Amino acid sequence: MLKISRESEINLINVLIDHDIISGKDLPKIKKASSEGNKSQIDAVFELKLTDENKIVDVLVKEQNLEVVDLSKVQVGDDIKTVLPSNYINMNFVAPFKVEGKTLHIAISDSSKLGLMRNLKAITKKNIELHAAKVSQISEFIEKLLSESGDVTAATIRKENTEKTKTFDSELGEAGEVLEKKPEEDIEAIENESEVIKFSTAVVAEAIKSGVSDIHIEPYRFGSRVRYRLDGMLQEQDQYQKFLHDNYGAVVTRFKIMGKLDIAERRLPQDGAINFKIEDKVVDLRLSILPTANNERIVMRILNKDAGDITLEQLNFDQADLENLRKAIHSTQGLVLVTGPTGSGKTTTSVSYTHLTLPTKA
Repeated sequence: MLKISRESEINLINVLIDHDIISGKDLPKIKKASSEGNKSQIDAVFELKLTDENKIVDVLVKEQNLEVVDLSKVQVGDDIKTVLPSNYINMNFVAPFKVEGKTLHIAISDSSKLGLMRNLKAITKKNIELHAAKVSQISEFIEKLLSESGDVTAATIRKENTEKTKTFDSELGEAGEVLEKKPEEDIEAIENESEVIKFSTAVVAEAIKSGVSDIHIEPYRFGSRVRYRLDGMLQEQDQYQKFLHDNYGAVVTRFKIMGKLDIAERRLPQDGAINFKIEDKVVDLRLSILPTANNERIVMRILNKDAGDITLEQLNFDQADLENLRKAIHSTQGLVLVTGPTGSGKTTTSVSYTHLTLPTKA
């Protein structure tokens, strides 16, 4: 029986559906067989004879031109026992099996692991060469590796790697963090190592510092871009383009995790919320993810929690306009219409009305 993390299991199922190896209509019976047999959904796929391991390997080889490795013939060497943290190996279902100079060879089961390349390089400080392997062999090799290496943590890796690669630290320093609880400290440590995490944090932190109202992350056929909406106008952020295009799938997954969305759902729109801490201040973000022809598009609205503390007098109205507005608000009939482009202050103006004391009936 396979030992595979829930996230890796879902990713592999999606890859099989995307390549028409299995159908979405098969999912109910796959889940039923998995639940009844207390086994993974991948085990259920094999049991139902919907596909086999060789077909999965063939897809990866044809799609990415990877060399196939037979892990059943590979011994666990001392040089790979501490190359990656145990939690990371388990969570991502990757099998490091050989160190050759400055190159680490890793076996993967499907193309969903390609987004880990930059993360793996940042953690190990080595060049990464990926190989294709059967799911069962990866599962067995990981079990053997972890039984021999014991509990390897991110702290262990950091001790062995004195130099760190920092792509998006620059002037942000402790720019911001997502307020979310992780089940284990080791996983959090690994996420902090990830360049994708640094990138996502930098994009949000810079937007908040700049007073941006919306963040747009958009995929295109030959590129990707980040745009900030400031004073109603969208402004492209060129500094993020290359990293975003090279790691778009991983960035989308990261924002889904931040917003507590279903990382496996790529066909339907999703909405969520993110709590982001920056300089001892908590900022709420409203997250929307929309599937497109090229990938999923991300839009985040930055919500100002301090808006409710602003009064009408602090909005710099002309005295005459302020008096007319007060008169209209206190009127027993009629309508006050607040209009303007995104980020112009419609919500802030409307909320400021709550500070007014309305007349009571005699």
